[in-house]
Amino acid sequence: MVSTDLQRIQLPRGLWAVAALSTAAIGVLSIWNPLAAALLVAGVLLGAMALHDLSALVSATLLLHLVGERQGFSYASLSLVGVNLFPNDLLTLALLIAVLVRSLRDGRSIERPRGAIHWSLWAFLAYGALSMLRGITIHGWAAVLSFRVQFFYALLFVLVLDVMRAERSRVRLAATVVAAGVVVALQGLWNAATGTPVGGTTSTDTLRYLSGLQALTLFFALAILAGGVWPRRRPVWSLVCGALYLIGILLSQARSVWLGAIFGLLTVAVAGSDLRRHGARLITGAGVLVGVILLALPRLSSLPVVGDIYTRLTSFSDLDQDATSIWRLVVWGSALLELKASPVLGLGLGKPFVYFDAVRGEWDKESQLHNSYLELAYFTGAIGVGLLILFQVLVLRRTLDAARRHAANSRGARLRALAAAQVCLYAVAFTNVIGASMTSATFGWILAALSVLEANAADASDPAEPSRQEQLSTGQPKHD
Repeated sequence: MVSTDLQRIQLPRGLWAVAALSTAAIGVLSIWNPLAAALLVAGVLLGAMALHDLSALVSATLLLHLVGERQGFSYASLSLVGVNLFPNDLLTLALLIAVLVRSLRDGRSIERPRGAIHWSLWAFLAYGALSMLRGITIHGWAAVLSFRVQFFYALLFVLVLDVMRAERSRVRLAATVVAAGVVVALQGLWNAATGTPVGGTTSTDTLRYLSGLQALTLFFALAILAGGVWPRRRPVWSLVCGALYLIGILLSQARSVWLGAIFGLLTVAVAGSDLRRHGARLITGAGVLVGVILLALPRLSSLPVVGDIYTRLTSFSDLDQDATSIWRLVVWGSALLELKASPVLGLGLGKPFVYFDAVRGEWDKESQLHNSYLELAYFTGAIGVGLLILFQVLVLRRTLDAARRHAANSRGARLRALAAAQVCLYAVAFTNVIGASMTSATFGWILAALSVLEANAADASDPAEPSRQEQLSTGQPKHD
């Protein structure tokens, strides 16, 4: 029976030759350089997975990014010829190689840029390359490393557009985020139950049990439930997950994420006349939820964890005396003063940010700007940050326009959720180091690609409620 089943398996041509050559190369490398041998094995496995289903690479890597944020997965590096390769590097390079190989194999050419969104992205990448060359002449090799974080991962947008056209791949990605949200929320509950805070105390002397990036993961997972599941029905498992996400967001005490979530809901509410009915429903539900929280927290504030959350919520009224807020304003002011020397082109990729810490009485070379847009402007000037904002605005407009056209069906709900997630991410980026984070760099570009793909699929489908067959079909992009 086994031999019969094996005889039915049709292997691709040349597979045995590739396997023999790979085995020989691994054998030689294992003697000369065991690390290179391990890298080759991983490359072969990832390549095989990518050629079978490229979207699986995206979902698997994103899951590890979201779940392993506190464990440092995003910064787990593999040193090769003096260069540290991070998971984002391996994902981007694997997708790029696989897309090129698949295009050659299938005899199709890679799509040229078309539409404002694509042109703005390629202009952003081209300017980044020029800024890198300029930075190398000023700051050396550090400019290349800075280019990688600020610009190179933008290729994920183009690659994800290519590999996740099939709706089943996007459904898998959404399920990945939902599952990651459950794991992160349970981590927060465990941390709170065992008294294990994340990092040091906050500016209000409270303890947080999840990081800001973990709170972003929970909001994205909540948005997926609200846009992809709840418009049709509300199964018990989804309500349990939603409750876990909300509790986790509170446990994080991440004020920037709280504000970002509010801005996201407000944007959806006021985006247009067709969305106001849905936005009003969202705002009403959110208002009731916030009211319940505000009424319940004072009565439960004697509990340590609840008391910390209540203190953090009420701290919004004292931001002018908040140590963290004051520190950010000082750092931003210092960066803006330096930026006056070259406001258009910036101070060059790779330039370290240094400022005088008046509290400690010494120069600080380790701090970041805690503002992704100001950080990019610091390196690349008004042109660099302007191109990024242009791209983000175009993607958001594309998402909201499609949401208005399909407000009456389930695709409209998904698009509204994606728009809220975008605004939340952009709002958080104004007060955090989103642009310098490997984790957020991953799901930021993937989120943009997913939004455009959903908008394309919505416009390609029938205006009426799509059938099951339409939901599983590939949405061919007709717009940006």
